[in-house]
Amino acid sequence: MRQLILVRHAKSDRSDWSVPDVERPLAPRGERDAPEMGRRLADRQEGIDALYSSVARRALDTAGHFASALGMDPEDIRLRKGFYTFSPNDLLRELRELDDADDRVAVFGHNPATSGVAAYLANEILGDLPTCAVVRLDVDCGSWRDLGPAICTLREVDTPKNPA
Repeated sequence: MRQLILVRHAKSDRSDWSVPDVERPLAPRGERDAPEMGRRLADRQEGIDALYSSVARRALDTAGHFASALGMDPEDIRLRKGFYTFSPNDLLRELRELDDADDRVAVFGHNPATSGVAAYLANEILGDLPTCAVVRLDVDCGSWRDLGPAICTLREVDTPKNPA
């Protein structure tokens, strides 16, 4: 059984509109939420083989906080340009290209792609996931190429506003 963890990046700082989108940092709320959500995932998850992140600074910073909470080296986060997308179809295509050597992966990305793919794979209405939301799915497949709703089971949706 594989596991896919989809994480919408933590709240980003939009105070300086001259900063290019890909370089936007986390807002103070994001800097608070990401370590807490990483800790909560570490308490619930039995290990992760790989962390993948969009190349956007806010996603990579979120992934770094999770890596630290999970006892993983933030330097080992795998950057994927294709995860810097807002399209659910593009994100799903990228997920199907994950390394089959990794059974348990976490992917840090953006909305509406993350919310759309999570709802599609869970086959449930999840709505617009808030920043730093974590969706855990069990995936019954031998290869990530086969990723789809028929083989996924929603395990958990956690958000910063949920009780810890």
